[in-house]
Amino acid sequence: MLATAPMFNGTNTQGSHRYWVQWVTDQSHTDMKVIGYCVRDMDKFDKNIVFEHESKIVCEKIAGLLNEGSR
Repeated sequence: MLATAPMFNGTNTQGSHRYWVQWVTDQSHTDMKVIGYCVRDMDKFDKNIVFEHESKIVCEKIAGLLNEGSR
């Protein structure tokens, strides 16, 4: 599984938020297949995944909550 480019998560796009929502893909297929979403901590050098779920809405809400607490 691989998380790819950041997705819009209801926050501004200036990169000022610590947690971003990204999609997770299945690399065993030749075509890209989205199998879920994750929340990444963009302040960490290795960009850790802090939460993963199959629902984009759930991940967006978690990222929003985490971003409120990181201000």
